Amino acid sequence: MIFELMSNGTTAQLPQAPLPEGIPEPGGPFVLLLLPYNRYLLGCSPKGGLERWIWGRPGGEPEELFLYEDRELVLTSKEATLAVLSPEIVERLRSALLSQAEPPGDHLSAVLILRGLMREHAAFSDGVPFRSEGAFVRFMEEDESLRKCYWALRFALARGEFDAVVRLRAWLKAGPQNFSAQETPARIWFSILDLPCEKDLSELESLSFSREDLQHMVSQDTVPLLLFNPRSGYLILSRFGSRERAAFQLWVYLSAALWGELRERRKLSMRELLLAVWGDFEVAQAQLQRARYMPSPGNTVSVV
Repeated sequence: MIFELMSNGTTAQLPQAPLPEGIPEPGGPFVLLLLPYNRYLLGCSPKGGLERWIWGRPGGEPEELFLYEDRELVLTSKEATLAVLSPEIVERLRSALLSQAEPPGDHLSAVLILRGLMREHAAFSDGVPFRSEGAFVRFMEEDESLRKCYWALRFALARGEFDAVVRLRAWLKAGPQNFSAQETPARIWFSILDLPCEKDLSELESLSFSREDLQHMVSQDTVPLLLFNPRSGYLILSRFGSRERAAFQLWVYLSAALWGELRERRKLSMRELLLAVWGDFEVAQAQLQRARYMPSPGNTVSVV
């Protein structure tokens, strides 16, 4: 797809045509945005790979960059601003690219690890050709938990996030149905600083946890730390990471009903509980991400 950035800051889709001379061959599905000052922005998605974005002048050495949908993209050269793309334009460009592309990651790598997590599932019975992605799609159409776990795992492996295996194992042990059945769902927030960002603080306050509550929790040396509010439920603070890997705060909210199910009935340890909620968050994000890519051949079931 080819777009042009207009003078009023919007984009217009152009008729499909060969790439202008001097722009690198994308080698797969692509989105091209023609910019002022003889510049371009090119996104491509190679088979099995993550999306890649470059920009520059035709015939010159392009520069690689990342697109974030929650912020504008400012393109500069020699300290001069050449173009500013709003978050809405960034989202439109990414959506146009992903809708043409196959999901990243490798089926075989994902399904072999998934077999270790769900060995008793019928998809991994003797004689079932689970190594075939086409055959495996049929099992995912019939089992929501299998489908969710597969895509969360596949996307995580494509990003090199192998720790996701531990979180998905905890999610399965907790029982995926326990998360989806809750009237008040579990929530999770991440923060590099002591307290979450302003938006997350507002969400926590809506659950009856004050900023003073959070500041008191942060001031304690012991983690994980648990705070119960009878009007809403449980808030847990823990810390992950180390000096070698970026440390961050993890905040998890659970209703009293979900806490009782996971701690008292499922007998999850506090660490398992935290990992399970984190895994549920990753599963939800993976479903949203999967919906943006091309559908699997013959797949008639929505992944959202």
